[in-house]
Amino acid sequence: QEFRLDGNEVGYVFSAFALAQLACSPFVGILATRFSRRFVTMAGFSCLVFCTYFFGQVSPNLDEACLIFFVLRMGQGMGGSLIMTCLNAALADAFPESRGMVMGASELATSFGWSGGPAIGGLLYSAGGFSLPFTVFSALCLLSALPTMALWASPALQPITPSETSLKRRLSLSHVSGLMPVLFSQVALLTSWCAFDLGYTSWLHDRFGFGTVVSSLYFAIGPTVYMLVSFPVGWLCDRTTRRKLLMAAGMVGQGFS
Repeated sequence: QEFRLDGNEVGYVFSAFALAQLACSPFVGILATRFSRRFVTMAGFSCLVFCTYFFGQVSPNLDEACLIFFVLRMGQGMGGSLIMTCLNAALADAFPESRGMVMGASELATSFGWSGGPAIGGLLYSAGGFSLPFTVFSALCLLSALPTMALWASPALQPITPSETSLKRRLSLSHVSGLMPVLFSQVALLTSWCAFDLGYTSWLHDRFGFGTVVSSLYFAIGPTVYMLVSFPVGWLCDRTTRRKLLMAAGMVGQGFS
């Protein structure tokens, strides 16, 4: 309302993050091989901090506010893709015997942010207006980058030949049995999440008159449960051969809810 954006424009801004991740992710591995994971992660943090801060500085009087939001949101998605892809790859290499548990711990940390972010963001918005949440969270993102870069391990890795990073070899991965159905299921899952986020927020405001703080608390429920179960599920994945069954149970539960 403050920026006079209609429902379609809000949907475009929301979708920009995932669109940037989709476009950027295939190239992260190439960049990391050429410039190192640490450098690419640092570039991701820089992009994320810059775009998050200036997202909160957009003036409501600008006619191009929707376009600026869209570009900055894409920058956030690109930065997030660079960071998470390199971090997860580094963790998988550092803990080859317990990758499931380590990935679960990574997801736990991520979901902790997803669960606390909406509630804290709602409180900051109520206290200081539109710009305050983005100023605070951009500063927190910058602070989190410092120990990440300082403590980044540099293990001795085997040399990578050009053939291992060739475009032909990367495209051949699409023929791995079961990979494409999993990718399509992830697309469907994230599409449903996005549609839920947009529709549910508008419904809460229109039907019950809920404000930003109350709405943000509802959004914290899902990530909180995700946070609680991600680490145990990762631990279980390291100790079972029935990972497909676990994945199927998760998909059925998601579809039912």
